[in-house]
Amino acid sequence: MASERKPTVGFIGAGRTATSLAVALADAGYQVIAVSSRSAQSAQRLADRIPECKAVATGHKVADAAQLVFITTPDDDIERATASVYWQQGHQVAHCSGALGLEALWPASAQGAEVGSFHPIQTFGPTEQPLTGLDSVVVGLEAQGGLFQTLKTMVTDIKGTPLAVPAESRALYHAAAIMSCGHLAALLQSAVALWEKAGLPAGLGAQALQHLAEATLMSVKERGAGPALTGPLVRGDVETVRRHLAALKSQAPELLPVYTSLGQQVVELSVASGRLPEAKAEESRKLLSATEA
Repeated sequence: MASERKPTVGFIGAGRTATSLAVALADAGYQVIAVSSRSAQSAQRLADRIPECKAVATGHKVADAAQLVFITTPDDDIERATASVYWQQGHQVAHCSGALGLEALWPASAQGAEVGSFHPIQTFGPTEQPLTGLDSVVVGLEAQGGLFQTLKTMVTDIKGTPLAVPAESRALYHAAAIMSCGHLAALLQSAVALWEKAGLPAGLGAQALQHLAEATLMSVKERGAGPALTGPLVRGDVETVRRHLAALKSQAPELLPVYTSLGQQVVELSVASGRLPEAKAEESRKLLSATEA
């Protein structure tokens, strides 16, 4: 039997999140002993990465072997995967969804298992590439009973940072994560599209703009968002912004709302950080809101 501090662990689902988390837990001294997946090959690939871990045919066999089971399927499949297993008192079950609450695990809690959510605020690459690490990653937690402390200890053991996320905060918490991840990727692609509309070499767009974005992210990390701001809005250069807006309106009108909305955020952050005088800020606000209307 595993100690209370380090329960035996299993996974239902063997994709990107499961692979990175399972390997991190094994490296931290947890016994990851069973994994199942809709794809037997995926389950076997994950099991092969971890000594004494076995690929099994069903989620129920994972639950038979492990005290703590992570449901790492796509969000739409979590409830179905949970309902396919006969749980017992003493079982602990956690999903890794950022958007879903504990209600997705009701088939397990109804049978007496403790349920929880363990959501790393991290993106995970393909399993055939070098694994994404979890060091310093913030992990959002919600759980019943003693499972919360178990999950919190796990986060600490894999060198992450635990964060309690109340049920009523989950939607905004997840929206914040998506804005810094998927929305950021979409914004960068929009910038590349503008580059190409300008008639500049397509192959250099991603290289130039991604390098700029990486430098900005590093500056935000080191100095904070306000001090990291650059560009005409933070300088109060209204005429440059006016030229941007005119060009967008005529050549890329679909991106005009994106520019104005983000521009308004830049103005307010510039004022709050003491970098833009209120008079200049008001001039920029009027220009951006008039274009938006």
